[in-house]
Amino acid sequence: MSEQSLQTASRIEPQAMLGKSVVAYDGQKVGQVEDVLFNRSNRPSQLVVSTGGIMGIGGRNVALDIDNVRYNQQQDAIVATQLTKDQFANLPEFQYGGNMISLSRQKTPQ
Repeated sequence: MSEQSLQTASRIEPQAMLGKSVVAYDGQKVGQVEDVLFNRSNRPSQLVVSTGGIMGIGGRNVALDIDNVRYNQQQDAIVATQLTKDQFANLPEFQYGGNMISLSRQKTPQ
């Protein structure tokens, strides 16, 4: 994958990231963006990615730091720049909690 075809994901509107395919650096599709989490400065900090499963059953969510992803305009996809498909599969499952600010959820989860 050419570094020149990648741009900083934080330049994309957070709403526009929702539903985008996520591919590992080795080019294999690993999931899609389900949510965008924000830091206290109201800037995107993490992407919640839904992986695997069929029709929402059997999948799980993982979180990717916004600094470790790029946007590939040619593929219209988010690229996990430091993870292969196998490494992606070994990420811990993401759980909402604390004082997270979520784009997809109307209020901060308790």
